[in-house]
Amino acid sequence: MRARPLHPHRPVTGEINVTPLIDVVMCLIIFFLIVGKLAMDPAVRLPTSATGQVPAGPEPLSVVITRGADAAPSLSSSEQPITLEGLETLVRAAQASTPPRPVLLRASADLPFETLSPVLEACRRAGLTSARLATERSP
Repeated sequence: MRARPLHPHRPVTGEINVTPLIDVVMCLIIFFLIVGKLAMDPAVRLPTSATGQVPAGPEPLSVVITRGADAAPSLSSSEQPITLEGLETLVRAAQASTPPRPVLLRASADLPFETLSPVLEACRRAGLTSARLATERSP
């Protein structure tokens, strides 16, 4: 007598099991329903911006940054050109005053960050912990 196999030989068919796909789609639908409901919740109030308001306090140290030769930053303060070392001296003097003067860095909107990075590093070396950044609108 011949032994019968436990699993009869079945031909391989090209059926795709779509149950996991349906589970993923249902989870995505539920996720987007919840996120959509939270996005419509008016509980979050963002502050509005206003122009022309000058904060009370000492006059900020204003530094204008432009792109110089070889992508090096060209700096000026009070319409006088300065170097990165001169900027460090100015920032140290601004921070030593009582109360400390804020530092306002002005740059054009199309100035790449690579040009601004050495200026921020010089301010950090001078002991500045926060600076105001201002840009002009690009034409």
